[in-house]
Amino acid sequence: MRKLLIAAAAALTAYGVYRLVREDAGPEEEARIPESPIPFGRFLEDCVTVDRLDGRTLADWARPLEKNEVCVAAFPCREMLDEFGVTGCPAELDSETNLIQFVMDTETESVRKARLISFGEMSDKVKGLFNGQKYFILRG
Repeated sequence: MRKLLIAAAAALTAYGVYRLVREDAGPEEEARIPESPIPFGRFLEDCVTVDRLDGRTLADWARPLEKNEVCVAAFPCREMLDEFGVTGCPAELDSETNLIQFVMDTETESVRKARLISFGEMSDKVKGLFNGQKYFILRG
C-alpha cells in the first residue's frame, strides 16, 4: 500500500495529492495546515545530514503513519515556510540542499514530530516525488 502511495505521489502534483487528502477525509475531518505556528527550533531537535537523500530516508522516519496522519516534506523556501506556518527560520537556510519534514495529526492539527534534513544530492526517485513542486504529502 505504501509503495502505491509513493508511486501515486510521483505521478500527481503536490496540489493533486493534497486534494486527495482533503477529499478522502470527511467534511468534519478535513486535512488542514496546522493552525498554530511551528517554531523552526522544533525541526532542529531531530536534524539529520545525509550525502544522498533517498526515499528510504524520508519514509523510514515517518513510519508508522496512522490513519489520521499525513507526512509533509517541503523545501524551506519562504513561500513554503509561510504556507505551513513555520516561524523563526534563518534567512540563510539554503532551500536547495535542505528539506523540512513533519508528521501532522489531521484531527487535532498538531505536529507529532518534525525535522530538518540537510543533503548533498537528491535521488531521482525523490525528485520524482516532488514532481516539480515545492512539497508533497503522503497519507497514512
